[in-house]
Amino acid sequence: FPTRRSSDLVRAKASKEWPLRNDFTFYAEQIYRYGIDSENYLRTNLQLVHAHPNQAILANQFDLTYADEQEDDLTWDNRTFRQHQFFAGNRFNYGLYTGGFYNNSDLRLNSWGPFVSWRQPLWREWFYVQGDLNYFNDHREDRDHYLSALLRLEALF
Repeated sequence: FPTRRSSDLVRAKASKEWPLRNDFTFYAEQIYRYGIDSENYLRTNLQLVHAHPNQAILANQFDLTYADEQEDDLTWDNRTFRQHQFFAGNRFNYGLYTGGFYNNSDLRLNSWGPFVSWRQPLWREWFYVQGDLNYFNDHREDRDHYLSALLRLEALF
């Protein structure tokens, strides 16, 4: 999800969650941001989750993004994953990522591949570390599947 930048002049967010039958929930979120540098930015997030009590969840997240500063009319990302909750705050995800773009009436799949992620508190219950390991490709950059990693630190106050 996008973070607030100091150059944002306007930022609006609306979201809603609907409980469905058989342990399903549907979540929708719309974010609009207008900034000095980024101008118009619009993102739609949709998520469908199946969660039995005390079991791993199965989820699908779809994001659609429009930004004046990007070369494509729209970009899209989809993640289908399984999430296991271990001890308090420890989370393990694995799944399949797909992403692409829509530009000049041309809808393309640009990237896809598997991913794994581990998130846990570090030192304090409000400070988290998360490691992501991906094996994606990138058609635009003419890159076959390659291994990438990301380490993220997060403080929640």
